Amino acid sequence: MEAHASDGFWPNEAHSIKAHTALEDRLESAKTLDDIGISGRLLVDSMEDLACHMYGAVPERLFILKGGVVTYVGALGPIGYDLDEMEEKLKTLF
Repeated sequence: MEAHASDGFWPNEAHSIKAHTALEDRLESAKTLDDIGISGRLLVDSMEDLACHMYGAVPERLFILKGGVVTYVGALGPIGYDLDEMEEKLKTLF
């Protein structure tokens, strides 16, 4: 799905892609990314968001592991991220 649709909750002012209502909308968005030179393979999810449900990382959270042990668990993101806190933890660990 379009992460920051112009008609959505967190619109992205850099583009004006509306929320997808049909597979053709998603294909058009993928073509736009291809046209501007995004590198890598582009995949388009079904309208049922099957790939998103199977592989999506929501809610997001940052972790630091050292020696196979979780040494830092960040707040839920992306709004709750405290990158300064995480950076300090990384400095103390490494």
